[in-house]
Amino acid sequence: FDRDHDGILWPQDTFVGFYRLGCGLFFSAFAVLVIHINFSYPTCSGWLPDPYFRLFLNNVHRARHGSDTGTYDTEGRFTPSKFEEIFTKYAEGRDYLTVGDLVNVLKGQRNINDPIGMCGFIFECKLSHS
Repeated sequence: FDRDHDGILWPQDTFVGFYRLGCGLFFSAFAVLVIHINFSYPTCSGWLPDPYFRLFLNNVHRARHGSDTGTYDTEGRFTPSKFEEIFTKYAEGRDYLTVGDLVNVLKGQRNINDPIGMCGFIFECKLSHS
């Protein structure tokens, strides 16, 4: 989505990215609101929020939610063993996940005290199947 490769994701970058994925005007605009309102502040380098709701990609690891799979650690590094663990636990021997498997991943990884994270996971799953 960062087409100019400056490490900053502006709301319009997100809109264009989702629109190019074929998500339509409404969903693309909705995605901008959800993503930038929730994740702009955690990615800022200071205490003041960004007035343009930009995402700073060098700090995007700060925007992890509690109901995620743990395939990326708190410093943003990919953890292959955690990724493989998802398939071991939920794919039933296949090398792909079905929608039902993703529902089971959500149930297995959810943190009951993280409703925003659970909604984010559902949002991500819906996007990947639209």
